[in-house]
Amino acid sequence: MNKDNCIGCGVCDAVCPHDAIDMIYTKYKEIQPKIIDERCVDHCTICVKFCPFTEKNITQEAIKVAKTSKANSFGLEDAKYFISYDKRNEKRIKSASGGVVTELALYMVENKIVDAVIHADMLEAKNGEMHYHASISRSLDEIESKRSSFYAPISFEKVLKEFINKEDKILFIGVPCVVRAVNELFKKSKLYKKNNIFTIALSCSHNVNGQFIDF
Repeated sequence: MNKDNCIGCGVCDAVCPHDAIDMIYTKYKEIQPKIIDERCVDHCTICVKFCPFTEKNITQEAIKVAKTSKANSFGLEDAKYFISYDKRNEKRIKSASGGVVTELALYMVENKIVDAVIHADMLEAKNGEMHYHASISRSLDEIESKRSSFYAPISFEKVLKEFINKEDKILFIGVPCVVRAVNELFKKSKLYKKNNIFTIALSCSHNVNGQFIDF
């Protein structure tokens, strides 16, 4: 498996029917999949099918973009834009991007539009250790406590597995490449497709590795 394009999202692990993948935090402060050979018995390649960053999938997307007359707005032809922020200074000062994503998450849980929010939570850690991890919030207090965007690779496989064969309504918050992978997972995998998922994509930090957070 070529891991050069891996974003460490954990979707391959979340969809593997044989539990043959572990997501490892490497010495280079990156998250990458490790194949457990004795469990990968039939080489079903389901992990590859759901990875959006195989060479084949990247090439196919690049060809689509190249064929359009407006490459810079590819996929955004029908998009609408607005600028917003939380007017409460005490809330906005705790947020990285104006606090709007947190307010949307709070609104969706309070009004029972979703049952749970999958997003990042900060960890107190030493240099060289993980500083953020994926988490599930089901209450307003939990969401409020996790304000602020994150700029580090995060693997979501453990929290995603909580929704296998469930019929929950979920808000997923992540960077665009991870959102893309998770959308495909919930749309196409028989393990997850009974759930109803909403997504919010944060501005991309190019999936910086853990050294960025250490310093």
